Amino acid sequence: MLFHDFGDDRAVHALYDIAAAHYLPAPQAARLIDFKKKINRRIALHSGRPPLIGPDMLEFVRLRNALIKSYLFDIKGLRDPDLSPDDYLEHGFRPELLILDGDKLRHRLTRFLGDVAKPSALNELTSFSLPEGREPALLNEWVFLAFRADERGGIELSPVSIYHARSGVAVGQLPAVHRASQRRDDPSLYEQENNTLRQQVFLYGGEVYDDLKDRILDPNQTMIANTSCSSCHRFNTPGFNFHNLSKFNNEPLEVSKRVVNDVTFDMEWLDRSGILIE
Repeated sequence: MLFHDFGDDRAVHALYDIAAAHYLPAPQAARLIDFKKKINRRIALHSGRPPLIGPDMLEFVRLRNALIKSYLFDIKGLRDPDLSPDDYLEHGFRPELLILDGDKLRHRLTRFLGDVAKPSALNELTSFSLPEGREPALLNEWVFLAFRADERGGIELSPVSIYHARSGVAVGQLPAVHRASQRRDDPSLYEQENNTLRQQVFLYGGEVYDDLKDRILDPNQTMIANTSCSSCHRFNTPGFNFHNLSKFNNEPLEVSKRVVNDVTFDMEWLDRSGILIE
């Protein structure tokens, strides 16, 4: 990517804001953007009060759900019409890549990402890799890199904040480039160690942390911003494989328990919200 000294094996998370103007009429899109700004400002105050109430909350939910439903129609449009909905029930490889010629899917996906994943919509990007030329099973270490979008549509290195799961207050911070292994996180966290970090970050191995493992794997209890990067990535088999949704060396495709739980959480939320598309 940007740094030649990291790189035998990489995985990337890229988070984009969904462009409201792409899915809603201009007045509704502007209104939804205003609501989002207001929510972000009020959450940052950590007052414990709901960011929106009454008619504003109802209008925000209506506009948000309309946007998500339109977005999901585009997502569903990536499916091949020759395949049954049942072919999409499993986690892992897309069925188009296993049953059909994957070129059509790649074309549809490229067009879709060209519409929704524009540089101007990038929010943040994280990546991890092996230290160059190292054997993961022997070294048992991964390098994580975190970026944020800059004003020019590019990316720049940025530290990672860890927030309290209930109050939203920052309780720790990782440097933009940090390292972790199966049993230890980045050294900087041990210098900041406090009770909240011990309850939310997998700082130490051992059975004493079984309850924490369950909390980290449960999206109802732990959001991504409530723990460290490696805490979500170190519960795979074999243990030195930090890939949560990809292949690594000659190992089978890894789909972690956290990924499965996240999908279940999202599907249940869509169903409760009345915007689940069959």
